[in-house]
Amino acid sequence: MIVVEGYTDVIMVNQFGVENVVAVLGTALTAQHIRLLRRFAESITLVLDGDEAGQRRTNEILKLFIAAQMDLRILTLPEGLDPCDFVWQRGADAFRGLLDQAVDALEHKVQIATRGIDLANETHRANRALEEILGTLAEAPRAIGAMQDTSRLREQQILARLAREFRLPEGELRTRLGQLRGGNKNAPRREPEPATAASPQGIEALSPEERELFEIMLLHPELAPQALESIGSVELSTDVGRTLYEHYFELEVAGESLDFASVIIALEESHLKNILVSLDEEARAKAEHAQEDGPQRLSGLIRVFRHRETEQERREHLAALEERRLDEQEGLALLQQLIEQERDRQGIP
Repeated sequence: MIVVEGYTDVIMVNQFGVENVVAVLGTALTAQHIRLLRRFAESITLVLDGDEAGQRRTNEILKLFIAAQMDLRILTLPEGLDPCDFVWQRGADAFRGLLDQAVDALEHKVQIATRGIDLANETHRANRALEEILGTLAEAPRAIGAMQDTSRLREQQILARLAREFRLPEGELRTRLGQLRGGNKNAPRREPEPATAASPQGIEALSPEERELFEIMLLHPELAPQALESIGSVELSTDVGRTLYEHYFELEVAGESLDFASVIIALEESHLKNILVSLDEEARAKAEHAQEDGPQRLSGLIRVFRHRETEQERREHLAALEERRLDEQEGLALLQQLIEQERDRQGIP
């Protein structure tokens, strides 16, 4: 599947015979978009305009795809052209030729981060580029099951290449990657202390919505796949919540069971085991007095997250209009969309 930025791009390339093209219609590509894409395609080619804004959006989008473990390839068009202009000027065959040359997302990241840098002599810029690349690589969740060997091989290939290009020991790069994955950018990675009732990494570190999410999945493991599909890790507000979510997500991708026993066995960190046990105990205590069943609770929670997402998108749209980041046609379409959404929200026919 091909993802472009605007609806005019979709219309034009389709008229020229290029199919399976979708657009996000001027809004930022979000975790919800990626969850929808996962339903219809295993591989995505992201086509970006050949301007500075297109390059900036690449960095914003890349981490979302890596976290979701989707096969992403990136095509940046020649300077100043969008897909609509490109196919109009050069035709569909030339566009398909560029699509065939689209590079792997991490390869693209390496190319962009190191562009114009003398890695042997510009030490400061080289270190900053390397940190940026490793930070992106660290976004990938730890693979388990059948995906583990493939993910490990890919990581080894990337680290070996970085070691050659930056002239650093591969072991040093692997250590730094481990630190970034552990959430500590400066100190060596250490096993965290067991959580206590007063610990900021205990159950109270989770937001109320995160507690509700994990309690539902613990009480109703059969609802966990629906919960993971409807609510993304980027929508969670705490590090503890996102980390625990990623363990659930990895088990789901690997086709493993999502019941309490399977999840706690998969957890390596002692403080996360403690949190999961506390959540399970709290969930069972609440279940005795719950007025809604599992599906009802999950539906209500999904509505809460969707409302948050809608409000965030509305704020982003308003900012885009105020800062005049859209052309006149896109701005008018977006303004009309906002007016209709507000009328619906207030129940105005």
